[in-house]
Amino acid sequence: MSAQTFNIFFLAALGMAGVLLMLRAGVRTCKDVLLDLGADVDWGEESDQEARSADASLRFPMPRSKALQLGLLEREEQLRYLMLGRLYPLGGALLLALLRYVFAPEETKGLLIFAGMGAALGYLVGQRREKTRRARYLDEVERFLPVVMERLVMGVEAGLDIIGAFSAVVQLEREAAKQRALHGSGSGRVDAVTELLELVLRRSESGMAFERSLKQTAEAVDSNAVKHAFVHLSLAYKEGGELIVPLRELSDSTQLCYQETVEEQIAKLPVKATLPLLCTFTGLIVCLLTAPIIQVIKILGQTNMT
Repeated sequence: MSAQTFNIFFLAALGMAGVLLMLRAGVRTCKDVLLDLGADVDWGEESDQEARSADASLRFPMPRSKALQLGLLEREEQLRYLMLGRLYPLGGALLLALLRYVFAPEETKGLLIFAGMGAALGYLVGQRREKTRRARYLDEVERFLPVVMERLVMGVEAGLDIIGAFSAVVQLEREAAKQRALHGSGSGRVDAVTELLELVLRRSESGMAFERSLKQTAEAVDSNAVKHAFVHLSLAYKEGGELIVPLRELSDSTQLCYQETVEEQIAKLPVKATLPLLCTFTGLIVCLLTAPIIQVIKILGQTNMT
């Protein structure tokens, strides 16, 4: 087999792998249907840790803690995200290998090297995408947490308990999301904090204790404000008694925390605005001094020659 034929087969294999990966993401197997028909059970006992891990690995392709940090609570979203994450290295390898083949179709070693470089570049792009999504989700959580906490306080003031307030807030936001989708002013998706409340309700309805579901959900989310709020909600539910005053204080605390976050971001704006100007000014100075420096170097060189 000649080098050019091997290169063609190699590029075709990369392309077929990408096509098969995309087709696999859009096809539902019998296993997927059976998993969707099954109950979404969260195991509650520590002795069932291995069974819980096995169930999670079958139902959810992504670890639950990582999924919560990225805001991927549905199985279809996780599958789509993982599929795109695999496509980035494959697409990078195919792109750079194809470019190498266009300029040097007879060279096999260079093609493989460029394919490896493309795969590494695609992996780095995927990692950057994950970091950006994590930061965007964390910002959304901290932005909507004071709003959701205020709604919970209003529900408790109306006479509901904490679980009833959770259900009312989730139902209200679901209806609002449907209305936004009908009028074309939104995607029909609820905010990130309401999704966390819905996850807590699903876990409690499947048999897990409510305070335990709050604790597990808070531990997986990479936000100190959410951890603080959910821990205090768990204590309020467990101890009972007067709920309005502690929940009102908790709501004020979350609003103050978000206000401090916004003020911190505002304080960083002058630095972010000054740095590009500084780089531009430095570049202009370098451009202005380059020509005189070159002339001086030439004169010194001619002097040394004479």
